[in-house]
Amino acid sequence: MTAQELTDIIYGAGVNFSKVFDELLTMAQCDEILYDTSETPFRFSVPANAQAAAQAAAQAAAAAAGSAANKPGSYVIITASPNTDGLTAACGKAAHDGIVNAGGKAELIDISAAGLKACLVCKDGWGNCCSPHDGKAVCVIADILPELQTKIRASQGIILVSPVYFGQPSERMKYFFDRFRRCEANNKNGSAAAGKQIDLIAAAGGSGNGTTSCIAEMETWSQHVGAIPKDRIAVTRFNRDMALKFIEDAAMRMVAGRFFRRPR
Repeated sequence: MTAQELTDIIYGAGVNFSKVFDELLTMAQCDEILYDTSETPFRFSVPANAQAAAQAAAQAAAAAAGSAANKPGSYVIITASPNTDGLTAACGKAAHDGIVNAGGKAELIDISAAGLKACLVCKDGWGNCCSPHDGKAVCVIADILPELQTKIRASQGIILVSPVYFGQPSERMKYFFDRFRRCEANNKNGSAAAGKQIDLIAAAGGSGNGTTSCIAEMETWSQHVGAIPKDRIAVTRFNRDMALKFIEDAAMRMVAGRFFRRPR
């Protein structure tokens, strides 16, 4: 079996690469796995003496894909705009539709409507959330954050949708970023978002400016909590129709485990 044949089998199976990446390296005895964000699919560099192991890796990947297909995962979509009929809301709905249409289970959570509160920066600046604790990331504020932590830990993937204010995520989304990051940084069980696929969507409904800097801030947060950025999508009122279709497609690819679309 050639490296390209192995690629075709694994890509075609729709495997969630974040879960089988290390296993494939070990079983196939690969020198490396190469990928990029263009239209090039994942490619494997397999030594000539590792063909049997490569076959075993392909079979393991296909089995993993079959198991995932039998048990659709759950996905958390978080939006953060007080405008329930605006561009951000439309983006959240498109993501929800994509997940459901691909057979996944989607939960759309509007943290603005839920009244998520800002960090209090307790004690000397490093409050209870950043102190050593027995596997519990505890915030002193009683609101929706613990529920979000639990749902994210149990999910297969995350989609964040924020309006763009002053070239940044909304204040409410930044409340979530600050508190979730502080709580999960010292969690002895590891960050609830670690290893999760994440789509980052910035919705600029006015001038359309600031999406790049907004997504950059969202990506930095993703790195801090160990999430794996997949698609980064800038949406404005000028590209709305096209962007909503892309968001739905991106959500469907997340459920299928396909980080990148194969060229036709």
